[in-house]
Amino acid sequence: MLEGLKQATRTKWTFVLLAVGLAALLWLSSLGGSWATPSTKAQGTIPCLGTIWPSSGGASAGTLVWFTTTWCHSGGWQELKWCMFHVGATKAQAHNVFLCYNVQSNKLMIRNNDGTRWWGGYAPGSAHIMQNNQALVDCSQVIVEHPGPNWVKVTWPIRFKSAFRGQKNTYLKAKDKWNQVTAMLKKGTWVIY
Repeated sequence: MLEGLKQATRTKWTFVLLAVGLAALLWLSSLGGSWATPSTKAQGTIPCLGTIWPSSGGASAGTLVWFTTTWCHSGGWQELKWCMFHVGATKAQAHNVFLCYNVQSNKLMIRNNDGTRWWGGYAPGSAHIMQNNQALVDCSQVIVEHPGPNWVKVTWPIRFKSAFRGQKNTYLKAKDKWNQVTAMLKKGTWVIY
């Protein structure tokens, strides 16, 4: 009889432990369906590309043009690393305007003339000018916003130089902190005359 009581007690405690474990699993799943942290959950997802406004048009060289660009990430905007905006006749980095907002460091950069390295590293709103042979960007006028929990919006004040005249395409590209990178996608056209 003592053996039967021990077996019943073991069975009772096994049942209690299983019930507590199940309750804990249900509670954890109500918090997001996973034990992963938000950063881990975002790993493996790909950043998304928003829009460029204006998507088409033109202006004479030296005229201040405001471009608004957007990017997103399903894990939240904090998962983005680089939000890139490119203006050029081709996707080539050399001899075009290739701009980057580094979300993690809150810094702005422009690709050098040969497309081999980034110049700048200035905060939006700071009293710095970034430029290459194709364009000039006044960092003090750059506006960075987060219009939603997943979005980054950057407004770039750009003055294209006369040497950069002609028909151009506008592109967006993004990279997240997990090194997931989108393709560089054409979003519009712009003419510098």
